[in-house]
Amino acid sequence: AKYLAKMPGGIQGSGGSTTTFRAAVAMVRGFGLEPDDALRLLVEIHNPTCAPAWSERELTHKVKQAYQRARVPFGAIADRVGAA
Repeated sequence: AKYLAKMPGGIQGSGGSTTTFRAAVAMVRGFGLEPDDALRLLVEIHNPTCAPAWSERELTHKVKQAYQRARVPFGAIADRVGAA
């Protein structure tokens, strides 16, 4: 949650889709969270920083895409943060 809170929000017209996808990748892949847990954090922490806010359906799609298509190894951020 702390990591996600430091990430920028997605702003429409300024790469907001990519920014939000990166947030989803960080949660699902980087920290190895279950998709439901990642979605909850995106809704509660990331979405309020976005303009406009994403629908839950759109965020669910981002989480699914992050899980299926991202190249970040599962747990990569957690391993790096834990080692620091």
